Amino acid sequence: MKELKNFRAFLNEANPDGTVSQGEEKQAQAVIDQFTRQLMVEMNKAVKALEQVGGSFRSPGYKLDLYKAVDQIVNQFKPSYLAEGHSLSDSDIDYLEDFINRSSNEDNVILRRIIKNIIKTNIKPVKEQKTITEFVGKELEDRNEPLYDKLVPGQGDAETVEGEMLRAINRIVYRFYNDGDKYFQGYGTETAGPAHSFLVNANHPLKSAMIKLFDEPSGDNSYERMLKDVLDMILDYIESRQGKYTKNTLGGMFDYEPEFEEEEEDDDDYTYDYDDEDDY
Repeated sequence: MKELKNFRAFLNEANPDGTVSQGEEKQAQAVIDQFTRQLMVEMNKAVKALEQVGGSFRSPGYKLDLYKAVDQIVNQFKPSYLAEGHSLSDSDIDYLEDFINRSSNEDNVILRRIIKNIIKTNIKPVKEQKTITEFVGKELEDRNEPLYDKLVPGQGDAETVEGEMLRAINRIVYRFYNDGDKYFQGYGTETAGPAHSFLVNANHPLKSAMIKLFDEPSGDNSYERMLKDVLDMILDYIESRQGKYTKNTLGGMFDYEPEFEEEEEDDDDYTYDYDDEDDY
C-alpha cells in the first residue's frame, strides 16, 4: 500500500476545492504551455536534422529512435504513484474501487472523483505491435493498417493464410526500415529470413509471384521498391477475397527455415602484405 500512502500525503496538501495555491491552474498551464513550445522547437530541429542525415529512405527509422528516447526521458520523470499502467497493484485498485462503491458522503465527492481518475490511468499497457505504418507512405499505410489489425494477432501465428502473409511482409519491411536488415544477408537472415521463406515456400496462391518479386536486389533503393511491390500485391490479393479468408494450415513464418545463411567473415580475406611497405 505504499502508493496509497503517497496518495494520502498528496491529499493533505489540498484545499477543500482540491487546489493548493491561488491561481495555481493558470500558473501551471502557463508553465506547461511554455515548455511545450520549447519542446516543439527542439523536436522540429532534431527531426529536420535526422531527415538531412538519413534522407527519406533512412530517416523514418532514426526518427523512431528519437521518439523512443523522448518517451524514455518522460517516463523517468513520472512519479511512481502516477505512472500509467504500472503504479498500483491489482489489490490496490480493488481497494479503491471498493471504497468508491461504499462511500456516499457528500464530503468525499472530490476524493471519489480523484480516485476514479487514478483508477482510469492505471490500465494495463497495450502490447506493442510492430507495424510498418510509419515507413511505407500514406496510400499503403491506409490499406495495410486495418487489415493488419483485423488479421494479425498480437502474438503467434495468424489464423488465416492471408493474415500470415501480411504478418510476414510486415516483418520484412519493419526489420529493413527500423534496423536495416535484409532477408538475404547478415543478421537479416535471422530476423527477416523466416518471413521471406514463408512467402516463397509456403503453398499459398501468391507463391510463384513472390518468387519472382524477391530477386535479391542489390541496392537499398531497389530493395525498398521491391518490398513495397510485394506489400501492394499481398494487399491486392487480401482485398480481392472480400472477407472470405482461408484457414491457415501452412504454419507460421517462424516454422520456415531461412533461404540464406549469415556469412562468417574469413580472416584470410584481411591478410596484410608487409612487402608493400617498402614502396612508401
